[in-house]
Amino acid sequence: MLAQGHNETEIAQILHVNVSTISRDVKVLKELSQRFVFDLAKGDLTYYYKQCIDGMDEIAKYSCCRVFIDSSSIRIQNTESSAGIS
Repeated sequence: MLAQGHNETEIAQILHVNVSTISRDVKVLKELSQRFVFDLAKGDLTYYYKQCIDGMDEIAKYSCCRVFIDSSSIRIQNTESSAGIS
């Protein structure tokens, strides 16, 4: 209901409960969502980032270019001249 634009007082009136109940529930939901985002960033995003990098390495094996990635830049090197391919 918050996402629909209702404030805590309106939600309490609609549900016929005390505003403190809504406030407490909103606080708990915010904490849970923050924990979920933190866990996602800590685990899943790292895994998917590594999967993407590994996939790019596989693609680079079969391409005419080499891609070098470090923490601050991406560099592309043409391998055709060094491999004798014309």
